[in-house]
Amino acid sequence: MIGDWEFESALSLIFHFERQGFGDGVDEERGVRIQWDLLRLVQRRWC
Repeated sequence: MIGDWEFESALSLIFHFERQGFGDGVDEERGVRIQWDLLRLVQRRWC
């Protein structure tokens, strides 16, 4: 199980990427993989 700050940080990053994209130098495919990794981290919180 992950801690509260890790959970909140992962959610914050997911929402940031959704609103503002991934930034320069990060292609969309890599950005999507990052989001999936973050979602898996968040999912562990509820398991």
